[in-house]
Amino acid sequence: MIIEKSGKEKITISFSNNVGKKGLDSIKKYIEIIEANGAPKKKVPQSVINKLSREINKNIWDRIKKERNL
Repeated sequence: MIIEKSGKEKITISFSNNVGKKGLDSIKKYIEIIEANGAPKKKVPQSVINKLSREINKNIWDRIKKERNL
């Protein structure tokens, strides 16, 4: 996953193909909810971001292993 911020109004997020259409739809719905309700204006510690990233990567890897019988 790659996250880029350009300016105050634009954030670009790129995902690998492993996320799939269903995953992208879930992410899109989540972002739409945040946009509709307004994102909270607080800083998240880097350790929390790292933990979330590890969990997401583990879940994706577990799904790939299951799909490919690894």
